[in-house]
Amino acid sequence: MARKRNLTPLYLLINVGILIAVIIFNPEIKNIDQVLRKMDYQWIVISVGFMVIFWLLDTIMTRRIMKLTLGSNMEFLDIFTINLIGRYYASLVPLGGGQAAQIVYLSKRGIPPGKSSSILMMKFWVYQTALAVYAILMFMLKGGMIKEYRPYMFGAGIFGFLVNIVGPLILYILSSKEGLINSIVEKTIDFFRSRGREEKKVRVAERATEFAEDYSKAVELINENMRGLRAPLVLSLIQVGVFYALPYLIYRGCGLSEAGVVDIMLTNVFLHFAVCFVPTPGAAGATEGGFFSLFSLYFPKDSILIAMLCWRFISFYLTLVVGGTMIFMEKLREKSK
Repeated sequence: MARKRNLTPLYLLINVGILIAVIIFNPEIKNIDQVLRKMDYQWIVISVGFMVIFWLLDTIMTRRIMKLTLGSNMEFLDIFTINLIGRYYASLVPLGGGQAAQIVYLSKRGIPPGKSSSILMMKFWVYQTALAVYAILMFMLKGGMIKEYRPYMFGAGIFGFLVNIVGPLILYILSSKEGLINSIVEKTIDFFRSRGREEKKVRVAERATEFAEDYSKAVELINENMRGLRAPLVLSLIQVGVFYALPYLIYRGCGLSEAGVVDIMLTNVFLHFAVCFVPTPGAAGATEGGFFSLFSLYFPKDSILIAMLCWRFISFYLTLVVGGTMIFMEKLREKSK
C-alpha cells in the first residue's frame, strides 16, 4: 500500500505565504515602524499570557472530562501535550485533523480509540455549548451594527453559525433518538449498494456507520453525565472568553481605549463564525481579510495591519510553534523508549 503523504508542511506554507502577501500588498506597511514605536508592549505580553491561560484551561477541562469518563486522571503534562498537538493539527489540517491526532496520541498512552472518541466528543460539545452562549450574546448586542456596516460579513456569520452550531445540534438530537442515526446511515449504505456504486463509496459509507456508532455512544455518555459536565462548561465559558478577548488586549497595546472589551470580544466571535467554513488551512486569507473588515470599525487605518499581525501570531502561529515543539518532543520520547 502506498504511504499516505503528510501535507501538513504544505498547509503551513500556504498560511505563511498568504500572510506574507497580506503584509507586502498592504499600503500601511510603510507606517509599520512608526506604529511599533508607539505600542505599549505590556499589553502584548499580557495577550501571550492569555493564550497560555487558554491552553491551561483546555487541559484542566479535558482532565475533568477524562476523570468523569474513565474514572482516572492522566498526568497534567501529558494532557497538555496532547491538547497542543491536537490544536496544531486542527489549525492546519482540514476536516478533523486535530481529533484524529489526539486519538493516536491517547492510544499511545493506553486509552482505546473508542473511549478517546467519546472523551473528545464530550469536550467538543462542552466547547460548542459555551461558544453558542457567546454567539447568542453576539447576535443580540452586535448583530445589528455588523448588519448595518458590514452586511456581507453578517451573512457569512449567519451561515457559519448554522454550520458550526445548528448542524451539530441537529446531529445531537438525531443521536439522542436511539438507533435513529444508525438507521439513516445503514439506509444510505443500502442505497449505494442498490445503485451498484463502487466498493470505495460503500467503504466510505461503512466508515460513516462507525462514526455514527461512536457519536451515539458519546451522546449517550453526555446525557448520562450532564451534572458532571457543569464544571467543564464553566471552564469552557471562561476559556472562550479568554481567547476572544485577545484583540482587545492588542487594541490596548496600540494605545487605544475608546471601545469596550465586550464590543471587541463579540466582534471576534462574529469573525470566527464568518470564516469557520472556509476550506483553506487555518481559514487562511479569509481570517486576515475578515479581521481588516470587522476590526476597522475599532482600529485606525495606520494601526490595523500591526494589530492583525499581533493577533494572528498570538492566536494562531504561537499554537503552531508550541504544538510543533510538542510533536518533536513526543518523537524524541518515543525514540528514547
